[in-house]
Amino acid sequence: MNGAIRTCTDALSETEWVAQHAGVTGENVNNLIDRHAWLADAYFAANDFARSKSERLKQERLLDGLMKADPRNRDLKDTWIVLERALANIEQGQGQDNAARARLENALAAADEMIRFDDKNDEWRKSRVQIQEDLENLTPNEKGTPHGH
Repeated sequence: MNGAIRTCTDALSETEWVAQHAGVTGENVNNLIDRHAWLADAYFAANDFARSKSERLKQERLLDGLMKADPRNRDLKDTWIVLERALANIEQGQGQDNAARARLENALAAADEMIRFDDKNDEWRKSRVQIQEDLENLTPNEKGTPHGH
């Protein structure tokens, strides 16, 4: 196990211990979401796409629970958009371009909704541009044309 993976695994274990012993709170769940993301990034950097995706899916389940409890929370939606981009990146690395495209299109729709809510939010506009760039970097779809062309 490389150093980054070990460090992130240890951080996740500590956070899980706190959540187990201190009780499930929004803060503890947010911390777990972050630690799964760290570990997913470490696995991704090591080209271990399967483990990276597994950590991202754990993160997704935790985030889904928070979003169901607070569906109007824009910070959670923003985190979800980042998560969708990360999962799409993994799927692209696994050669699953259609799955990646579907995730990015969902993220783009969510970004559009966020911008409609607050059209002056530069972070959401930047996020939308990044998603569009991700879509353009995918291989052409089944019809042989890049997305959006």
